[in-house]
Amino acid sequence: MLPQAAEAGVGDAARKLGIWCAEQMVSYGAGKAIDWGIGQLLGTQVEQEIPSLVDLISLATGERRKLLQETLELDREQLGMLTRLTISQGKKIAQIQVDQERLSGRIQGLNSRISQLEKKVGRLDARVGEVESRLGGAEGRLGEVETRVSKLEDAFIRECLDLRTSQVLGADEFRIKESPGSWITDHFEDEHLTLDALLLLNSCSGDLTQRGLLLQLSLVTRDLDKDMSLYANFKGISSNGGQMRLLSRQEIPLARPAYKVDGQVMEIFFPYDEIPDLTPTDRIALALVLTHDGEVLYTLPDRPISCVFGQRINCRWR
Repeated sequence: MLPQAAEAGVGDAARKLGIWCAEQMVSYGAGKAIDWGIGQLLGTQVEQEIPSLVDLISLATGERRKLLQETLELDREQLGMLTRLTISQGKKIAQIQVDQERLSGRIQGLNSRISQLEKKVGRLDARVGEVESRLGGAEGRLGEVETRVSKLEDAFIRECLDLRTSQVLGADEFRIKESPGSWITDHFEDEHLTLDALLLLNSCSGDLTQRGLLLQLSLVTRDLDKDMSLYANFKGISSNGGQMRLLSRQEIPLARPAYKVDGQVMEIFFPYDEIPDLTPTDRIALALVLTHDGEVLYTLPDRPISCVFGQRINCRWR
């Protein structure tokens, strides 16, 4: 089942805010005053759901992730509709009403798709239960077979990590292989920004043709409304004395926050073969800097990582 917070993102607060906006526009057309206090309260409830949605998106995959991402986008659009209605103070109500009806239709459509996915997951759970019941008496033999297959795979694969069966992450279906030292995480929080960074060293692109580093950033911003950028610096570490030299510096534009509380999840893939002068035996260091309107909000100091095991991946599906 989808987490309750995901359902609430559209099925509760945003839906209620949309209904309120539509009702107030009808009331205004009938000569009644708009109750702005209730509107601001409903808007605050939508804002409060954004951090939990960002967390859910960062953990989800496949169709569920797409629905959660769309939930976040519709929440943001509904907040924008409230802002338009507030600024208009009764002006251009006709156009806002048309846009609100269209947005409400999209929210309702998303509700239906979430319900369909829940039913599908329920049917799958039932089928899994049936299969588990049938396998109840054969678990011992199945375990023996799995052990033998695992030994055979290890013998054939050796240094080759076959990512065809690895975890799929995100809307672009990047593939990752968990192994010792393959994850780097960092958490940062202050009054304006909550950030979680997840670096997966052993990854392949969605089309299964490139290998590299996958960086996932989960951001929740508060009271920020200017351009944001992420800078990634790759530095080579020499074997003599650990001196560093700059290999690559990349700037990645992030989405500009549009509301008092806003959120986004970004996944950035850095192919090994696009890092200049990187050799199979290199150790590199990665440093991150996040800025808002040119001001530094977050830094990750030089973090030494080894890409040797990652570069050895032999993508056998080519």
